[in-house]
Amino acid sequence: MSNQDAIHLGSHGTQHAFAHGETDRGESHYYTVHDTATKKNHDIPLEHGGKAFTLSQIKKVADKEVHPELLKKIHADHKEELSSYED
Repeated sequence: MSNQDAIHLGSHGTQHAFAHGETDRGESHYYTVHDTATKKNHDIPLEHGGKAFTLSQIKKVADKEVHPELLKKIHADHKEELSSYED
């Protein structure tokens, strides 16, 4: 998935977190962390079905190389996106 169409959530060192468009009527969120030093992308798909992931659940989905500060940014964005669906 291209980071060109994604929203940049933040950076830490050489890692940059991106949020991608939603799928399945908001039932999943997709994030990528790109490391400019290693040229690797770390994909973080959250198939949540409308229920919020906890930070510890996101840590389990993410690669261990992803910095914890970026996981916090992803968690905050995920919660914010879910709150936009509440009445």
